[in-house]
Amino acid sequence: MPARPRYRPIELQYLFGHFWTEATIQEFWAGKSFLRPDDGQPLSYELARLLVSLLDKDYEMLAGFCRLAQREDGGEQAARAVLGAGLQELAAVVLGAGTWAPQPAAWAEGTQKGQF
Repeated sequence: MPARPRYRPIELQYLFGHFWTEATIQEFWAGKSFLRPDDGQPLSYELARLLVSLLDKDYEMLAGFCRLAQREDGGEQAARAVLGAGLQELAAVVLGAGTWAPQPAAWAEGTQKGQF
């Protein structure tokens, strides 16, 4: 029997709309949001699940992306090379319009108000 989803789709839509911002998406690309002690952790896994589900219909494409993805840029170069689009565009499919592109320069800072 499959596990019961943590959130219903309407709840997930609401939570994504309130949680994901220009600052929190940088936590996601850097991998730090998966370690949050609050709802950011499960929301990170949900976002990752949905992003992967956009690619899982084409195993070779997904595998190619995974082979090339680098932590330093959150997978941006791999996305451009394999998917023909950046992670900004991929994230916009799930999160809607916004500033979602990885910004590795912001990851080292991470201590300013509103950032991680």
